Amino acid sequence: MELKAAQSAGMQTLFSFRPGNHLSDSEELDILVHPETGNDLKDHTEHALWLGEKLELNTKFLQ
Repeated sequence: MELKAAQSAGMQTLFSFRPGNHLSDSEELDILVHPETGNDLKDHTEHALWLGEKLELNTKFLQ
């Protein structure tokens, strides 16, 4: 799933987002939030913010 938040008000919506009936109470999401600067590798690594557990990414296709 990809969500884009162009405005700061949109970021509030993004961070309060929780899918309705898609997760049980014991399940959690790990979400990668990143900008779009034109440098995909840095956007997904150095400039990224994780909500939940930081997962290892396969970045080969971004290089």
